[in-house]
Amino acid sequence: MAKNMYRFPYGVNSDGTPKIQARMTPEEYAEYKKHLEEMANGLKKDRIAVINELDRMGAYAYVPLSYLNLVYQKSEEFKKIPYPVPSEPTRTVASHGAFQIIVHIVLDYFGRCATIEDLTRIANFGDWQHDKNGTWHHFVDVICQTYGLDVVRFGSWWYVFNAINDGNIVLALLDHKMFPDGHGNSLVLIEGISNGKVIFYHPRFGNRLLRCGIAHFMLNTKVLWGIAD
Repeated sequence: MAKNMYRFPYGVNSDGTPKIQARMTPEEYAEYKKHLEEMANGLKKDRIAVINELDRMGAYAYVPLSYLNLVYQKSEEFKKIPYPVPSEPTRTVASHGAFQIIVHIVLDYFGRCATIEDLTRIANFGDWQHDKNGTWHHFVDVICQTYGLDVVRFGSWWYVFNAINDGNIVLALLDHKMFPDGHGNSLVLIEGISNGKVIFYHPRFGNRLLRCGIAHFMLNTKVLWGIAD
């Protein structure tokens, strides 16, 4: 039976200090991939039932926009924050830093003090730009755990509506084809669900929220996080 929730286990070292490096041992990575696939399969299996139930209920959920600082990724401020890799030494947060921006919004929403510069320094130190025996996906898990938040990966869409209504944050990793001119898969913050659509934020568009049919959004979601205080 597939799991409905999964807490990423590699957020701390054996002594309890935060483990901020992306790299895992081959054994850890194999275990992580097994859970990743299991959770993704769970999201695919129940999505039609959830869509039908939401249609029947006519329900909606949203995070109040006044509590979210939805910044614009391409701003001059973020062009000044380096986020280099050897092959692209001039990269900045403005071009490749959506993960740091969204995680910063989450931390700010829950009253945690950090800057995007802080998160980018962690990303550079932990080698989060690479995917060999590790994954930049769990930057979300590690940073949220480090700052004392409860972060859970969902293997079922049933949790999303209640999580948002309870005042929590839900993030989704969308398949590359949702933003084909971007740099790989895209992390987004779900602001609401209403009238058969998911309303969500991507830093590239600033505070201009995007809307997508629930079925299409669900079909192209690869990882789903719920984050609570």
